[in-house]
Amino acid sequence: MNTFEKYTCAQCGETHNEWPALTYKAPLFYDQLSDDDKENIAFLNSDFCEIDGVDTTDLFIRCTLAQPVNDHVTIAYLEHSIHKKRRKFLLLRGSWESNIFLSK
Repeated sequence: MNTFEKYTCAQCGETHNEWPALTYKAPLFYDQLSDDDKENIAFLNSDFCEIDGVDTTDLFIRCTLAQPVNDHVTIAYLEHSIHKKRRKFLLLRGSWESNIFLSK
């Protein structure tokens, strides 16, 4: 099996032995908004994004997929956002914020 060389993270400045996660700061829909729209019609934090449009509200939840890599001893982490309907989004967000998924 192949091993991964160390790299220095541009975000935190530390040296890591694992593959970097493939991530982004916001969904594409958010990135395409003007600065004014980001301030007035959108909400973004590290896990959730809401964009209030004229006809609809776009709701996104950040997710991470752990993916084994063939012939390597490590796992690649791929990050993406899922687009959810309001009822399910609010249920998931409420569960996350109250630590329901993290408690035993």
